[in-house]
Amino acid sequence: MNDHPVPIMPVNRPFNQRTMNLIAEFQGLPNASTRAFMGKELGLDAIMDRLIERFQIQGARPEEAIAAHWMTIVGERFAQHSFPMRLDRDRRLFVAVSNSVVRQEIFFRRKEILKRLKIILKGTDIREIVLRSG
Repeated sequence: MNDHPVPIMPVNRPFNQRTMNLIAEFQGLPNASTRAFMGKELGLDAIMDRLIERFQIQGARPEEAIAAHWMTIVGERFAQHSFPMRLDRDRRLFVAVSNSVVRQEIFFRRKEILKRLKIILKGTDIREIVLRSG
């Protein structure tokens, strides 16, 4: 029988230290040196399942849905002269436009475009459209 009590991992910490070090190594970051409880070691498949769940990697990303429906969102005329580049963490959609006329038209229609995005994305609320010449 073991005389030492088994430490309980904190609830707010999804991975043990070994797993965190494995993730850090995968990302090219230095390992954290700590004397914290190392806990049960997980296999790579279990770690990947947790990462997929935690970072919502599985399923369609909002950027993919926006690109797929871009013609519907802005209209055929403006879709030929603009392209959604990225969606940042502050829920801003960056859009590349070909010229100042398209930039101005999309700027004037931004509220309508935001409404269409909300319908298509079903839950991801984009708060701003940032237009970039490109």
